[in-house]
Formats: sequence, C-alpha cells, structure tokens
Amino acid sequence: MTTSMIQPAVDSPRISRFLQAVHEGEADAVERLQSDLRESAGPLQEEMEDESVIVTFVYIGPGDQVNLYCQLVVDPGQMNKAMTRADGTDVWYLSHRVTDRKLSVGYRFLVDDPMVSLSMDDAMVLMQQPDKMTALMDESARCSRDDAFNPDRFDIGMDQYLDPAKPHVTVWTSVLSLPDVDPVTWHGPARLEGATLHTHTFRSEAFDNERTITVYTPPVPLPEGCDHPVVFLIDGEMMLAEGYDHILTNLIAAGEIPPLVGVFVHNVFADSRMLEMSCRQEFVTMYADELMPWLRAEYGVTADPARTVVSGSSYGGLSSAWLAYNRSDVFGRVLSMSGSHWWGKRTAYGADSGPYDFGRDDETEWLTRQFATAPLLPVRFWIDAGTLENDPGVDGLSLLSSNRNLRTVLQAKGYEVRYHEFSGGHDTAGWRRTFPLGLRYLLAGGHDG
Repeated sequence: MTTSMIQPAVDSPRISRFLQAVHEGEADAVERLQSDLRESAGPLQEEMEDESVIVTFVYIGPGDQVNLYCQLVVDPGQMNKAMTRADGTDVWYLSHRVTDRKLSVGYRFLVDDPMVSLSMDDAMVLMQQPDKMTALMDESARCSRDDAFNPDRFDIGMDQYLDPAKPHVTVWTSVLSLPDVDPVTWHGPARLEGATLHTHTFRSEAFDNERTITVYTPPVPLPEGCDHPVVFLIDGEMMLAEGYDHILTNLIAAGEIPPLVGVFVHNVFADSRMLEMSCRQEFVTMYADELMPWLRAEYGVTADPARTVVSGSSYGGLSSAWLAYNRSDVFGRVLSMSGSHWWGKRTAYGADSGPYDFGRDDETEWLTRQFATAPLLPVRFWIDAGTLENDPGVDGLSLLSSNRNLRTVLQAKGYEVRYHEFSGGHDTAGWRRTFPLGLRYLLAGGHDG
C-alpha cells in the first residue's frame, strides 16, 4: 500500500445529502450529521462496492480556515490540507477514498493555524531558528483540535514547546482506523495495577546538562538479583504522554515479554533532540558510560546486550541504531520505528545557516553506509516504517525508502533483521501497534507472533 493507491478527494454520498439538506433549508441538517458522526465514532466511513472506503473528516466549529493535519490526505511536500466549509454553517469537511482497509493513522484539525502555509521543507528550514520555531509551535498547538466525536486519541507530548507563561493545553491527536485494522491491541489503559514510575534528575557530563529520567518498574515482582532486562525509550516525555508505559504493563501482564525495567529518557528542551540524536559521540557516552552504570547500580538492570533494547521513533529510531553501531557490547537489540535513516547530507534544509546539521557529508543515509562498510556486529534489529511515509525528502529520498535500504544493507551483511511495513504514517497510531511486535521479537526468542 502506497499513497498512490489513495485516490484524489472524492464526493461522499453522506456529505452530498447533507449539503443538499442545507441548500434546501432543513433546520435539522447539522443535527442529523452530528448523530451520524457520533454513531461512527469519528470520521464517516462509507464502504463502496469495490471494497474501498470513502472517509470523510468533519469538524464543526467557528473559524476563518480549518485544515486537516493527516498524512493520509496531504499533497507531496505538504503537512496539511484545507477543508471545505458548508455554506451557511460551521461544518467543515474533507473526503478521501481509501483502498487500504487496514489503515490506522492520526489526524487533528487546525483552526486558523499560522503554520498551515508552511511546507515540510519550510518547517525543516525554520528549525534553524529555534526561538522562532518554538513560538510558532506554541501558537500552532493552541490552534489544534481533536475530533470531538472520536474517543480514540493520544497526547502527542508537546509540553516542551508550550510557553509556560500561557495557559497549558494538551495537544490531542485522534486516530482513524479502517474496518480491517488488526483488532489486537496492547495500548490503552493498563490492564494490571501496580506499575511504578520513578522520576530522577540525571546529569550528563558528556553533554554538560541535566534531564529527567523516568524509570518504569513493572506491576509484578522482578526476579531477585541484578540481571533485569531493560528497554530504553528515547523521547521519553513523548512516549510517556502517549502511554507506552501502559503498553509495557499490558505485555508483561499477558506474559508476552518478561518483567523488565523501562527507561524513559527525556529531552532537555524542545529541540535538543535535533542536537543530541544526530549521530553524536556524546550521545553514546551518555547512554553507555553514564546512564547504564547508574541503572545497574540503582535498578539492577542487566549487563547482557542481548536483553538490552534501545527503542525510538523518527530521530529516536536513528539514534537507537547509532547506539548499537558504536556499543554493541552494551546495546544488542534495536527497535527502530519510522527511523530517520535518510539523515546524512550535511547541507540539507539550510543546515549551514543554523545550529542543526542533517549529516556528515554530501550524501544521504550516512549511518546506513557505515553499517555497510563496518564488520558484522552482534545486534538484532526490528525496523518498521509506514506505507504513507513515502513523500520524497532530501534528494528525493523518502523515509520509507531509507528504511527499506537499511533493511537491505543489514540483511546483506548477515544481521538478524525483522522488517515490518505497517498501514499508516509518521505517528503513534502506527507505532503503538508496532512497538509491541518489536519487543516480542527482540525479547521473546525472536518471534513476534
């Protein structure tokens, strides 16, 4: 499934009836539409004879312009798409025909958002001006709305972008799930009570800074001794907001993975991940030589790299592979979700004009090229990416293609690799489904079930 299999915007039969009712002055037209939205628990889904589904996103509320933030519908290089307002109402809608009935993807509505005119490239270039970007992100967060009719949503963890002088807001992303999505899930509320989150302030001499570390201990007793499996969750504040601690609990409660220690490593500030996770030696030093010894002393985590998992999404996936590349004696299992393995071209996105670099030389996929020429390491990989992540990026390379390329290189070198393409995009709607599969593969004898 690729975005080429998703057809251009189409007319929804249900919306056509609604527009006709509005045109004819039927007073209860909006009320009837709301009733249908409540029944569908989110976007309207109309199944067609060819088994495709017309999905219609609907936002009801005032605004001069409402856009849909969803990787399903955007044009190449864009981050959102304008919705259409029904004349004389506060109803905004956008319809798409979808052929992948297993799709699960995040979406939210942007109401009078100042960032909607920015392309993906524009946003990446703007990141070279951190203060301006953070201010815009704060304003954008306050323009974001989840789907009032859809109970399935997650907090995307944008607190570090918010101005603390202004009222706090939670930025929710709603989830669209098509009829044939896998009904087996491990996210949602914890199915067993008793897990504990321990919050610490951790100082890194390598980076000369301090950050929050949240350590998860399971709801069942850990075995006696100092040999507990450990899973690192990079971008810890985001993964906590998105409920990954509950995923750990639910997998442990069901016996899918052994009782373990989870380590949520937070970012220092909003964009510090862009600085720290870009294949830097300080990152390796902090994890291997500062954080691991402390965890072994305080929580009795294992020294066995085969039971030490580093995990993350996007830049977190890239940096997980980077840790294993440098210190396979410590980190023997990599769980990379939609990893930014395109990274490598130093001058991409105006990198010469700001604090962030996007590579080491003049080519993309720098870390993949290092694995290609280095000796085989004792590391097992889980690599996944979404079918919607095929928008051309630096030098025309998509994130999906870069993950396929990493898979191919690692397999050719002789690594144990499980590669998975999920029906979705660059968001937690997909990752909350693949993270459990990856953990089971990496920790439960090489089987992902």
